[in-house]
Amino acid sequence: MRKRSLFIVPLFIVLILSGCMSNEPSHPASTENANHTAKPEQPAAKLPEKEKLDEFVKKIQPEGLQLNKIIHDDIDGDGKQEYIITFGGYERILIARFDGEFQLLGEPKESIGIVHHYSDVEIMNLEPDKKFIVLHSVGGHMDQGSGFSIFQVNGNTIKEIISNFPNATGRGTRELKDYDADGIFDSVSYHYLNDEQRHIVVSYTKYDGSGAEKQDLKYGNDNKRFVYPKQPQDVIKNFVENFHFKEWLTEELKQLVEDQTLIDFNMRNYVSFSGMEDYGLDLDIKEISSDEDSVKTFTVQSMYEKPTKPKLVFTLNKVSNQWKIKKVEQEPAIEQSQIWINGKKVDAKPILKGKNIYIPMQTTFPELGLNPQLNAEYQAFRVNTATSVVFFKADTEVVSKTDMNVDNFEADDIYENRMRKFKEKAVWIKDYPIQVNDKVYISLSFMKSYLNVNVSIDKENNIILSSEKFDEEQNLQQLYAAWEEKFGKIGNSYSNTWYVYNYKDFYDEYYSFKFWDIPQNLSYALLYYKDAEISP
Repeated sequence: MRKRSLFIVPLFIVLILSGCMSNEPSHPASTENANHTAKPEQPAAKLPEKEKLDEFVKKIQPEGLQLNKIIHDDIDGDGKQEYIITFGGYERILIARFDGEFQLLGEPKESIGIVHHYSDVEIMNLEPDKKFIVLHSVGGHMDQGSGFSIFQVNGNTIKEIISNFPNATGRGTRELKDYDADGIFDSVSYHYLNDEQRHIVVSYTKYDGSGAEKQDLKYGNDNKRFVYPKQPQDVIKNFVENFHFKEWLTEELKQLVEDQTLIDFNMRNYVSFSGMEDYGLDLDIKEISSDEDSVKTFTVQSMYEKPTKPKLVFTLNKVSNQWKIKKVEQEPAIEQSQIWINGKKVDAKPILKGKNIYIPMQTTFPELGLNPQLNAEYQAFRVNTATSVVFFKADTEVVSKTDMNVDNFEADDIYENRMRKFKEKAVWIKDYPIQVNDKVYISLSFMKSYLNVNVSIDKENNIILSSEKFDEEQNLQQLYAAWEEKFGKIGNSYSNTWYVYNYKDFYDEYYSFKFWDIPQNLSYALLYYKDAEISP
């Protein structure tokens, strides 16, 4: 009995060392590194299969690329092992089958149309008892996209099942995941929107793209939920942004409007959404009217569009302390706008050049109390206002303005021959007067900046102008009295352009073309005004 026990103990040890008591399957999926050293969780191919693998790898190895990763499994269920052999940084991915000898089946060919790189390869059970080859990929260059491609081994061919990568922008996330926890993997797309709510729109279908697409909405903001915007401008921006994925954000749109029919507005006619997943929307939102604090109206335009898209007019009401959109409509074309001057409708039509609105000078100036005087030789105009004398010339980028007040008079007697006068200021501008079909047009911004005209545009897109009419004679008498009191007779007629004996002399100086050199200077602006300041 003792001898039998001594025999059993060594035999038990031998069985343990030989692995006869192992529960591991005989042909699991395995991974091997560049030195063919088996990973602990995936044993290497057994001899002589491993020796043949070494020879096969050397035979197919591309020049200049190191062996990267080897995995294998019976992918198609025929009892034979398929090997996936990768080189370099997944620059080459080769698929082979072992059936006593290694047979090269080829490389997976995918249909992704944007620059990308492979980041990994796996053999995955995407549904019970079905194995597939999955290539994971990331975007090239500065793109941050990620995606995948699925392949199936069918006999001796490698068939692409689907490729899912953010081809349109190269950005975004596509992944394989059992999103609905039904035991079958899904092809999941994540759209990260650069909008007010930081929406994350998730869409998913079965891994092969079959079946109905389903959606899920998540929020990347701090609250992880929809937060109603506080400011009316933010309500507008939120509303416009939601049209990018309107089919998934309809319920949110309904919360932002007072009139539910507005969610059917064709926003894509006015706004381009191409940058929503990159840098968001560029919207120019300007308040144009406000009724106390309960009704506000804004113009909204998509910025940097070529060609420029029409403006929209949004009207919002405050309901239960929340701003709701009541109305959205296209702004009427400026050419159809009416011009009102000092409460009177004027028979004239504006025109648009670039971003500037122009109105005809000959029709509108008399209603504003402005009397332009033409210098026929140089085709320059002089306009007297209550505070200044302004010279301009159509299609010339310089305006000359001389403020007529005693503080603007050069009174310092620096040397005897100094020509004392009111100081002229010339400025290079972008909104200069223009001539169209023999008519001179003045921009609204020019009238506001240089001619003391009040300018506004109402919510019907009408142009509203007003000015304080002044009596030129009375205005000049007041100027003379102030000038006489402060300066009197300074110097003499050689050193003082405005050397006068009485009001009549002062009157003549003012109304004569004593500014005789300015029309000429405007005609040669690049020479005479090369050092003038430039308006921002």
